[in-house]
Amino acid sequence: MTATATVTAATLPQICLRKIFNSYNNLDYNISFKRSLVLINRYWCETLTPELWGDPFENCETGEGYELLIDTYLKCLPPIVLKNLGLVTDSSSIAFDYPSYLRHLDPNVIFSGVKIWVEQTIRPDIDFFEKERRIMAIYCALLGNFMMRAKAIQKVTLYETQFVNFFNFSGAEKCLSTIQTFHCNVNDDGAIELSNLLQSALMVTKKVQKLKICLINIDICIDSIVRNMAYFIKSQQNLKAISIESFEKDFRKLWKPISLHFNTLNDIRLVSIKFNERRPFQLQELALIPNLEVIKIYNCENLEFSSYQKIIPIAFKKVYRFKVENCRKFPTSFIRNVLSRSNKTMREVGFRGLDTNVEILELCIKYCTKITRIDTTIKRNQLSKLIELLQVCKDLREIYIDDMIYIDEYTALIGNKRNFSSEDGNEILNRLGKVLPKKVQSFIFNLDWWFTPQSLESFLSSCAFKELRTLSFPLYKSFSFKHLEVVLKYCSGTLKNLHLNTNKHIPDRDLEKARDNIEYVIFDGGEFIDDDYKYYEGSDDESFDDGFDSHYDQKIGDIYDDFEYEDYSDSDESESDDYDD
Repeated sequence: MTATATVTAATLPQICLRKIFNSYNNLDYNISFKRSLVLINRYWCETLTPELWGDPFENCETGEGYELLIDTYLKCLPPIVLKNLGLVTDSSSIAFDYPSYLRHLDPNVIFSGVKIWVEQTIRPDIDFFEKERRIMAIYCALLGNFMMRAKAIQKVTLYETQFVNFFNFSGAEKCLSTIQTFHCNVNDDGAIELSNLLQSALMVTKKVQKLKICLINIDICIDSIVRNMAYFIKSQQNLKAISIESFEKDFRKLWKPISLHFNTLNDIRLVSIKFNERRPFQLQELALIPNLEVIKIYNCENLEFSSYQKIIPIAFKKVYRFKVENCRKFPTSFIRNVLSRSNKTMREVGFRGLDTNVEILELCIKYCTKITRIDTTIKRNQLSKLIELLQVCKDLREIYIDDMIYIDEYTALIGNKRNFSSEDGNEILNRLGKVLPKKVQSFIFNLDWWFTPQSLESFLSSCAFKELRTLSFPLYKSFSFKHLEVVLKYCSGTLKNLHLNTNKHIPDRDLEKARDNIEYVIFDGGEFIDDDYKYYEGSDDESFDDGFDSHYDQKIGDIYDDFEYEDYSDSDESESDDYDD
């Protein structure tokens, strides 16, 4: 690079630098690489620091990382607050106003970080209750500082145990009025506080575009939470995406206020809802959403669709991502209707754990020739149909092949699972190698089918991949150093992610060589889900491109406003199942 080019790169306008930094995410650059960019010069440091501190807890992997984050945030507290907390810290080393950059607020993660910090910094002989008091005081002080100084929180993640209503803190109305993504996850006791918090949230937050609701396994507090969540949904002005995991009765109460947003919604996800056989969910409801682009239905039961019932002409015309997993007796007529209407826009399809897989593959062959991603289960007698699909879909970039069949309410596995002979792996690789499109970037072979290094070489040499970025064999337990040699022979220089089940057949020297040539070599024995290249073990839950994942009900100090609540937890329960306007 010439001196002129170096100077120009170092002084690009911030809007250009941000586009460059955002492109690193698309190129799978990791967070440590981004952190190294701040060392280029002060200008780059000032531009990139807000990006790194927008969601700093997301990238913490160790207790030490949480401790360092909390220590930095404590140094940003006003001196009077530090004095009230009994803390002495040097704030002169703070170069930026880090709390002002926060974009994702997850109170439970912050509490966990405070707990780690306190346990590492206070005397080990301190009284238990004194330690808990300090944790709570610091936690509230940090939350209060975020409310006062964060310029615009865009995402909030809530769990059932919320002992501090930060929506009532000074500055919260301005800070939290910009929330665009709201996750509410309730799966245990202690939900009254969350109900009150939701009641406060609907007065402040009106601009949520993405809403994820998980209401399962809850005590009697569920009614007030569902009621306040219904009001919260109704109060939003531009709701675009919603994911619901709940019991049927709670879903019914939420669906009516959701229907008020049909003109703005474009993303619907139903998760683990077991509808009553005598009152199945009518999938015609989804046809009433004119701008629907994404449909994902996981682990649901008792859904119906009548192909004879008239639906609006533009229904499903804009759908580009369609996924159905592990749904017992799912109506194929609905799949046919969606695919036939969206054949010009459909780009990503996924059908796993359905008992009509052959018929669905035939529909994909007929209507989905422009797709860029296929995600499907496969059995021996369906291989020919899969081959035929790959032959007609020339634009495929991502291929996920699984042999699991999950037909169950939540996570149980039943049906045919990895019961194939040792020849099947060799056969499928040999046949796939002859038909896979050359532009494939991600190939996930989530089957425990035995195959030789020779078959793997035949597969990779036949494919002649030029853009392969992810290669995954997460269930294959016999992947050896000879298999690895084949991967390195054909994929070095392009491959960024190699995901395997175990390294017990691979010597350390071969593993080191692989990691010198491939950015991420991961052994975890879990399954691999390729949405945003995130690994998981045994979980089919999926968010909107975001992740989700304990403390007291006392306000500390005098900087927090008091607020009176109307408690609905003991109200008359005679209301109907439907949300009442």
